Amino acid sequence: MYNKEIIFHHNDPGVYCCTSCGNTLFEAAKKFDACCGFPSFWLHVEGGVKLRPLHTYGRSRTQLLCVRCGTHLGHLFQNKYTPNGLRYCVSKNAIVLER
Repeated sequence: MYNKEIIFHHNDPGVYCCTSCGNTLFEAAKKFDACCGFPSFWLHVEGGVKLRPLHTYGRSRTQLLCVRCGTHLGHLFQNKYTPNGLRYCVSKNAIVLER
């Protein structure tokens, strides 16, 4: 199935999968250090992540959900330092690295 090892400060090749269902979410090559304390990616795998507008606590954000099981993965933010201007800020407990 997939490696249950929780990944945070790794730069190994592979893909990051949902810890709940094993769905492929992000390519390791799209990971970068955003200096925010969370694993960050600048692009998700097509069909792996669902984006949902979130309006709570007087703020508007975009929530990241696993397409397959609906697990909350993190949030999407604007980032002027990435190739597409986006930062997928992901909970380290929501992803595992499949090598």
